[in-house]
Amino acid sequence: MSQTGFAPSDVDYIEVHGTGSELGDPIEVRAAAAVYGRNRESDKPLLLGTVKTNIGHLEAAAGVAGLIKVLLSMRHEIIPKQLHFKNPSPHVEWDKLPVKVTSEQTVWPQRSNRSPVAGVSAFGISGTNAHVIVERARARDDQPVVDGQEGFVAGSSQRIPVVLGDLIQDEAQMETLASRRTRFLPLSGKSYDALKELAGRYLDWLDGRQQALLSGEDAESTLLADMAWTACVGRSHFEHRAGITFNDCASLKEGLLSVARQEVEPERKPIGKLAFTFNGDYKQWIENVDELYNSEPVLQAVLNQCDQAFRDKYDDSLLEILNGDSKNWEKSAWTLPAVYSLECAITALWNSLGIHPSVVVGYGVGKLAAAQAAGVFNLEEGVRLAASYGERAGKNENEDRSEDLEACLKEYSLSPLRLPFVNGTTAKMVDIGENPDLTSWFTPNTKTEHVSRHEAALTKLGVDSEIEINSTTEIVEVVARLYEAGCELDFGGLFAGEVRRRISLPNYPFQRQSYWFSH
Repeated sequence: MSQTGFAPSDVDYIEVHGTGSELGDPIEVRAAAAVYGRNRESDKPLLLGTVKTNIGHLEAAAGVAGLIKVLLSMRHEIIPKQLHFKNPSPHVEWDKLPVKVTSEQTVWPQRSNRSPVAGVSAFGISGTNAHVIVERARARDDQPVVDGQEGFVAGSSQRIPVVLGDLIQDEAQMETLASRRTRFLPLSGKSYDALKELAGRYLDWLDGRQQALLSGEDAESTLLADMAWTACVGRSHFEHRAGITFNDCASLKEGLLSVARQEVEPERKPIGKLAFTFNGDYKQWIENVDELYNSEPVLQAVLNQCDQAFRDKYDDSLLEILNGDSKNWEKSAWTLPAVYSLECAITALWNSLGIHPSVVVGYGVGKLAAAQAAGVFNLEEGVRLAASYGERAGKNENEDRSEDLEACLKEYSLSPLRLPFVNGTTAKMVDIGENPDLTSWFTPNTKTEHVSRHEAALTKLGVDSEIEINSTTEIVEVVARLYEAGCELDFGGLFAGEVRRRISLPNYPFQRQSYWFSH
């Protein structure tokens, strides 16, 4: 018994190097027989073959071509015919060695107690010899059954890490996560025709898995999530792209049909230089914070840390305020730190997806979250600052809020900006490396505030696109549009905290062309 756990006689087939040389081939056959022929029953000879008689010698790729042949042979349990084997070498004692060349298509030998086993040889011209032993994977009990057939190939399950960056100082304690409601399937091709054909292949793939999809809601969500994960991290992402967001199989099919039937490729504008805009408007997030908190571990970790900083000073919870459960949620001392915390959490979520701003823009209390994103102060300092500022502003509604802020800032040491900052109200810009004077650019929202002011400032900075950080809706939809525009994403952020596995998906639809000369 070797280190592999197999006896020599357990190996059914050898994919030999076999170049057809008069000297080398007999030596290789005799060596294989000497190793794998021991204790082999006479009616179960060692089968020999080489893919070179089918496709030629692929030089450096010859070894991997042989491996591919063996894997396919194992899957179909058929060894292809050895072409052009008409005159066996006279330098091999064929009648004395326990070997047989697969000169005809051969059914893989059946063994009741184990899976098919083969060896694959690859020899280099410099004298490098490589040999591997391959066993077909055993069927797994947890693989789904598809249309009554053996389950499709799937890799091992793995937990996707939660990337918190430097925003969280201590190791976060994650709560139980709810399933993500919306998923994203990235499709791409080197041509638009390939992209459309790929969408069609995914439709066929789904049709071939109806039994698995219909076996229960959990089975459908797991299969589609594994599909999305595999497509994100297991495929190359080419120039022509489509991002399909879906909630279930029906919405996925609808998106795939739309791509497959689209005659003209939509024009995609590059994202270019990106700005994050912090509006500080709580009315847009009050309804669905709970859903994001329960399904996004990065957002959950940031809000938990902000909540703890708030609890240390006030006898109330920011999480309750964000969900509208606190009787104090309309108080400035509570609302301002709640808005600040949520915008910081959403920023961290975007960062976990690989999306980082080149510029930050702030309105009202959103300026505090923008300042935090630019590195002016840390997360907890921002919570305390927002609470103190909100408390003073609530008591002095008719006073200049810049003075209130100045009073609150005395206990903080501010760091130079790491990103350019734009005051959305006044269009005042503070550049990287400057020491911020928050009182000079922090002003309340006013009726005369116009978006066009900050747009002019962003144009001056060469900004091409914006993401509104105060919005918690349709984040996955924005991710899909960013993907289509060519952004490089960190796909792990879409699955953070989940247990996923790679599964077999449709192959790339190569657009074949003929280059034969016409006469």
